[in-house]
Amino acid sequence: MAALVMLAFGAVPALGGTGMTFLTLGVGGRSLGMGEAYSTGAADPAAMQYNPASLSSIGITMVSLMHRSWIQGTNAEYIAGAFSFGKFSMGLSTYWLSIRDIEVRTVPGSPISTFTAQDLSVGFSAAYELTDEISVGLTGKYLYEKILLDDAGGMAFDFGGVYATPSGIRVGAAIANLGSVSALKDESTPLPKIFRGGISYTTTLQNPATTITGAADLVAPLGDGGSHLHLGGEVILYGAIAARAGYETGYDARGLTLGTGITHGIVTIDYAFAPTQYDLGSTHAVSLSLQLN
Repeated sequence: MAALVMLAFGAVPALGGTGMTFLTLGVGGRSLGMGEAYSTGAADPAAMQYNPASLSSIGITMVSLMHRSWIQGTNAEYIAGAFSFGKFSMGLSTYWLSIRDIEVRTVPGSPISTFTAQDLSVGFSAAYELTDEISVGLTGKYLYEKILLDDAGGMAFDFGGVYATPSGIRVGAAIANLGSVSALKDESTPLPKIFRGGISYTTTLQNPATTITGAADLVAPLGDGGSHLHLGGEVILYGAIAARAGYETGYDARGLTLGTGITHGIVTIDYAFAPTQYDLGSTHAVSLSLQLN
């Protein structure tokens, strides 16, 4: 399953010897539409996937759900909630990826059966505001993978920090997937450890009422392999209608991303679209977020 995902989304060559590659793939309609330039993301619980310190910037109780459809029957589901009390913020998340109807053959010819391969991450995140400008965060997550009759499990941790200035500039960095999992069919593989660091700037215009955000992230595996630059931008009119675009450099099969969103009352719906090369098709993600207070 990891090989399929890496082929489809051009994962970094250095990740070829790792397991649970789905941990490097982004979540959330807003973040995906902005090219995953989200190490300083502050708008929704999906930010926990990129930098747990971003929880401090949400500031309200919020729940998000995402569905993302990929090639070859691959689907991803993400459910997360975030809430704050004083300088502390906490979040819970579940990330599940599945590939259905994988054919089983013992000899060339017709398949004798099919099965579903699955990856799962269940995480608990906490963030703390050291000052009005500096926040730090930690995520602990349980990991599980099952392919046919074999499975593997383990634990991993993410660490991050964000520096938010009054002028709208935010700087953030995180290290993800520090940990290990048990062997899958007697084969042990390391987790895909990732460094992500970036900067964003948000400004507002009065007439018409517009919020503009630009962001850039540097993403690199901890080990051999090259780094990648993720760029993203967003324009929100009247606090209700959003248009987004992004670009991810250095990947074999992915680059441009596009997105949109609409907010009405406590409800926000976001959509992201990303074409892929080599006739692999396109990916689509839809998120629903609810602001509960």
